[in-house]
Amino acid sequence: MPDSQRGAGVQARFERVEPRLVCVGGGSLLYVESSVSAAAGISRLEVVFGGSAHPADLYSSPPDEHAERRYFWAAVPVAPSIAPGGHALRLRARSLRGAVDLDVTENIEVASPVVHASAPEDTTATEPLVAICLATHNPPPDLFERQIETIRAQSHERFVCLISDDVSEPRAFERIERAVGRDSRFIVSRAESRLGFYRNFERCLSLVPDVASFVALCDQDDSWHPDKIATLAGELEAHDAMLVFSDMNVVTADGRLIGATYWLDRKNNFSEMGSLLLSNTVTGAASLFRRELLDDVLPFPPDVGQPYHDHWIACVALALGQIAYVDRPLHDYVQHQENALGYSVPSDEFKGGVLHALGRLVAQPRRRLTNTARHAGGTYRRDVVRLELFARTLELRLGARIVRSRAKDVRRAARIGSSPRSLAWLLGRSARDVRGRSATLGAENQLVKAIAWRHWQAIRVCVRSAGSEALALFRK
Repeated sequence: MPDSQRGAGVQARFERVEPRLVCVGGGSLLYVESSVSAAAGISRLEVVFGGSAHPADLYSSPPDEHAERRYFWAAVPVAPSIAPGGHALRLRARSLRGAVDLDVTENIEVASPVVHASAPEDTTATEPLVAICLATHNPPPDLFERQIETIRAQSHERFVCLISDDVSEPRAFERIERAVGRDSRFIVSRAESRLGFYRNFERCLSLVPDVASFVALCDQDDSWHPDKIATLAGELEAHDAMLVFSDMNVVTADGRLIGATYWLDRKNNFSEMGSLLLSNTVTGAASLFRRELLDDVLPFPPDVGQPYHDHWIACVALALGQIAYVDRPLHDYVQHQENALGYSVPSDEFKGGVLHALGRLVAQPRRRLTNTARHAGGTYRRDVVRLELFARTLELRLGARIVRSRAKDVRRAARIGSSPRSLAWLLGRSARDVRGRSATLGAENQLVKAIAWRHWQAIRVCVRSAGSEALALFRK
């Protein structure tokens, strides 16, 4: 990021812009994080892009930053109609004295929409082509080789396995190529630079040929049952669904069974939009979806707050249609230390509703307030912002195509941190005590705390800024 620059006596800067290269598709969002010096008395900031100004939400100072700066974030829409090339991103402050254009700019490159790879269609084939997207990074050798063999052993034989490698170490990459061998159904593609699993899956999905009928997601260390693809494809067609997923065995790396189902302490949700937006229950490695869904899935929302590819894909699928479920394990989900997201049983402390939380607050007020203040800021930046980015991207990209009965939940989630109605909806959900089986694992309670923290911080800053500005005007 560039050094701080001054405009009209206000020190401001961009802290983060994600992504720097925007592939628009059906519409995308820019995540813009910026800051101004607290001494400037600014409590309102706007991000100007493409001739339009977009308000930035104040969330005060992160705990690891100095208190002399005030931090803001904004979701800036990038419409499909915008011309490819470089576009300026600017900051503008607002105070009691009016708008102040700040001498702070960033150049954002806009690229043409993603074009899916084309391939000759086999007119003699009787089975639909399934594209398997396998994202790798230094996969465990034995587990990866076993995964490849279980893909080869599928009863549905017409597939192409696209392996997007996220800059594995040279020896690990050699093992990947060796495991694939000369089987033409496996295509290995290596990224130019480290992407992380979220962007690596996005890259892998962009390689799917347009002649594919279905897309399956695959982890680098699991083990598929021979009928996995065939069963999922059959259920997808039978239910006329956008996406289908199955249960799974949870096993150790050496194959020891931990659980014969993934749903030991959690309710499986694949029909209620609000719950799915708040917490994902659709595991990517257990999923198969229609290829045309990629037109709305790609590109992914900004990589902010630890988003997951399967969560985003499931949200798009449910916003547009139905998700189906196969109530039996179709693969073995391996648990080990290198998992991007492991299987765990959440604590009741996090799953309790707001009444349960109030009871704990009364019993230990000082400890609970300290813990809330310590964790709420991180929860806001990680979970509230990510949720809003997902929901706003759905609104921007899908619009009126969102299933009518689910559009309200999408609108609520898109404004979860600022709208009183959205907060009331979240409070209503949080009032439930969910220490039993819950689809969201009590995420509502944590989000309410984070949003309350953000508003309290904003009130403090606004009061101070208004006092400073009023004093400055009085002195004039």
